[in-house]
Amino acid sequence: RIYRTHPASSVVSYLVGRKPRKGGVRTFTTLDVRLDGILWKQGSWRKNWKERFFVLRRDAWRLSYYESKNSLRLLGEVVLVTEARDKPAILTPVTDDSPHAPGYVGFAVTCAATGRELRLQASSVEERDKWLRAIRSAIDHALKIDHNKDIKDDQKKKMKKKTIQMTLINL
Repeated sequence: RIYRTHPASSVVSYLVGRKPRKGGVRTFTTLDVRLDGILWKQGSWRKNWKERFFVLRRDAWRLSYYESKNSLRLLGEVVLVTEARDKPAILTPVTDDSPHAPGYVGFAVTCAATGRELRLQASSVEERDKWLRAIRSAIDHALKIDHNKDIKDDQKKKMKKKTIQMTLINL
């Protein structure tokens, strides 16, 4: 399946305080998706609950949400790991929330860089745990990639230093 996303209305984005996104239609496939599905999101102003289609991609360290699965109109994103890889998002299961419907369980994703909190609800404990595992896995993967890069850079520096030392000894 190919996903073709569309930016939200710039007027509505301005009114609700969203930052405008550059670029028009973005395209990605199911191979790029770590997890997608319907979650309920609490509004940041009115505190009402709305059903949204969420996508956690493999190639982007952010959790994006759209108006619906059919329209794919991008409404917002939460950065899971900053580009500097120094501030991962904080995940917390929420039990004290009054759910929008009986049987729904909540969790929160807080962007450490901005402090923005996204309050979400899933249809079951299993569904919530599936999302929490996938988001944690995405964060761990992003941090591990950076850690592996640092290790490789350190190894290259040591090899270069050894080569210089060996050259000096041979002189």
